[in-house]
This record gives sequence, C-alpha cells and structure tokens, in this order.
Amino acid sequence: FPGGTANETQRLWSTGYMPTNMQCWPQNRNYQPAFCGAEPTRILEQKESAGVCSDLTPVSLANGESCEASCVSNLLCSSWQEAVTGNEDALSQTQCYQGLGLDCFGNTSRAVSNAGRLQRGSYRVLAKLSKVQVMGLTKAFGAWNSSLGTTAQAIQHCSNVCVSILICQVWQYSTAEGCYIENPFLQSISYPPTLETFVKGTPFAETVVAGSYLQRLCAGQE
Repeated sequence: FPGGTANETQRLWSTGYMPTNMQCWPQNRNYQPAFCGAEPTRILEQKESAGVCSDLTPVSLANGESCEASCVSNLLCSSWQEAVTGNEDALSQTQCYQGLGLDCFGNTSRAVSNAGRLQRGSYRVLAKLSKVQVMGLTKAFGAWNSSLGTTAQAIQHCSNVCVSILICQVWQYSTAEGCYIENPFLQSISYPPTLETFVKGTPFAETVVAGSYLQRLCAGQE
C-alpha cells in the first residue's frame, strides 16, 4: 500500500475501492458531517499540553456558556483555551480561544487558566505510515525538544492533533522535522493515494518514525 496507480490502490481493498474518510460518519440534510450522537466527545488533552497552542481565534460566548461547552457544540472546533487578559485586578477578564491548536510547544504570552483538545467519535487505522513521505501535509509543530518530554510523547501529541480535527486523515512524525498533518482547510491529500503521493526514499521519509492513515467512525453508522 499504496499501489503504483489509482486503480492498483483501489484493487488492494476487498470492496474494490479504498474507504473514504467520512463514509461511516453521519451527515445532515445538506450532506455535511453531523454530530455523532452515539459516542460522547472525548478529551484528548488538557491544560498541560493544549494550553500553549497557537492558531486559535478569540470567540465570544453566550451568557453563562463555558469555552469548553462552546467548543464541544462546534463540530469543527478541535481545541480551546481560557486565558486571563488585562491586569491582575478588577479589570481582568477571561477570554475564550478556539481553533485547530497547532505549535503547542512554542512560546505563548497568554496566562491560560484552562484548556482542552477534543475527539469526536472513533476511528480506525487504514495504514501505518513510517519511512514514507505523504505529500500535501501541513506542519503542526517542529521537531521535539527533549526538555519537553520523550519522542513517544511527541508522537502521541502529533496523533492527537490530527485526531482532534474531524476531517484530518493523515499524520506523520519526523524526528528531524516534527509533526505533519493533513489540514484540509489549507490542502488535502490525493485520493486514492499512489506511489506518486506516498513517496519513499526521500530525506524526510527516512526520518518518519510514526504515522497513520485514518478513517472516522461513529457507532451505528455503516
């Protein structure tokens, strides 16, 4: 996997075609992804790792609504933060930030009081992706700094970033370059994959120690 051509890749599957990411996920009347009511939203990460992410946007909350509840109610919200803004006096207030949550181990000037990263439904791994370069991915964070933890922790976080983005199908971790994911808001990978888009033997491929090609699942959907 994959095959040299699109037809060869399709024939690798008993159904005659490679599963698509969202074919086992519920849709609304407009054929867009709907909420998976059969499975609860899971918390993948909390303040310790999700609390310093970038690529987040300030969000206005309804009266009495928490940042977490707001994120849970938005199918495309992957992570959230609550940060104290202003001076440490009566004028300070808490601002909600939401978004993909990338580069979570860089520098941040926010005084984050709470944060989280979410997973919708479940998934299965269609293929493991080490020692190969998947074309069309976007950098999520740079090569791991040993002072922040182990390579295993970096791999888990890279997986979490992709899993938290419902329409992300692929993640890879390179010991030299860091974490790369499919970010369809910027660029999607080719379907079905071929040897032209899953490339072996490149300098990047030689440093990829982990990665997965995912399909999203929701209990009761076929």
